[in-house]
Amino acid sequence: MFSKGSRYRNLSESVFLTAEGERIRSKVLRLIPPRESTVLHTVKGGDRLDLVAYKYYGDTTKWWQISDANPEWSFPVDLLGTTPLVEERFSLTHADFEVRYDRLITALKNLGVVGNDLVTYFTLNEPFESQEIAQPNFLEEKVLVKYPPANRALVLAAIRTHDFHRLSSFSFMQQTDLVEVFTIDDPEVKRRWRLLVSDLGQTPGVVAVESSVAEGIFTLAYNTETVARESLLGLINQQGFIVDITPISRIGRKIHIPPNQVA
Repeated sequence: MFSKGSRYRNLSESVFLTAEGERIRSKVLRLIPPRESTVLHTVKGGDRLDLVAYKYYGDTTKWWQISDANPEWSFPVDLLGTTPLVEERFSLTHADFEVRYDRLITALKNLGVVGNDLVTYFTLNEPFESQEIAQPNFLEEKVLVKYPPANRALVLAAIRTHDFHRLSSFSFMQQTDLVEVFTIDDPEVKRRWRLLVSDLGQTPGVVAVESSVAEGIFTLAYNTETVARESLLGLINQQGFIVDITPISRIGRKIHIPPNQVA
C-alpha cells in the first residue's frame, strides 16, 4: 500500500507464482531517468535533504529527486553527510622500503657524493650533503650520485643489492667525475601496493577505491555499518604499509539538483 503522493503508487505491477502456487503481486522496478541538471548545490554544515528540496522545489517530499540525480551515493543521507558512508584519504609509507633506502644511500656515499634534491643539478659546486633530503617515495624515487666513472659498476651493484630496480638514468661529466641521476623503484613494494588496492576493492562495504600510485595515496569510500576501519587498517598493515588517515568532509562538495518532475 502506497500513499497518494508516493512516486511508486502509479508504477505498473507484475505477478509471479511461487513454488507453493501462491500468486504474489509486486511493483515493477522504478527506472531512474538520465541525470539532467543545470543547478549545483554546495553542501553546507547542517544541510538536510528535505530542506534542500524545499529550497529548490518548495516541497520537502521531493528530496528523492535530488537523490536520483546523484546515484554515485548509495544512501540519500550520504549526499550531505558521511554517515554511514565515510570517505577518507590514506597516505602510505612502507617501513621496509625506508630501511633499505637508507642503507642504499649509505652504501652510495662510500662510492661518491649523494643527494636526491633536484636543485643540486644547478649547484653541483656545493656539497650535496648541504641540501635538504626529501622523504623518499616508496613507489619511485630519484637518487643523484657524483662519483668517479670507475665506480659505476659498483654503484649499479649497490642498487641491485638493496633490492631496487633501476628504471632509468641520465648522466653528465663534471670535471673528472660522473654525475648521474638514477630513477629507481621497488618491485616488491609495488606488488604489495597492487595487492592491497585489489583486496580493498573486493572488501564488502567498500564502495570505491581511488589510488594515486605516484603519490602513495588512495581514497576510500566505505560503509561503516558493513566494514570497520580497523579491518581496513589490518589489510594495510598486512602488506607492510604504515598509514596516515585524513577524513574527507562532504561540506563544500557540490551535488546535482535536477529540474522538478511535475506529475
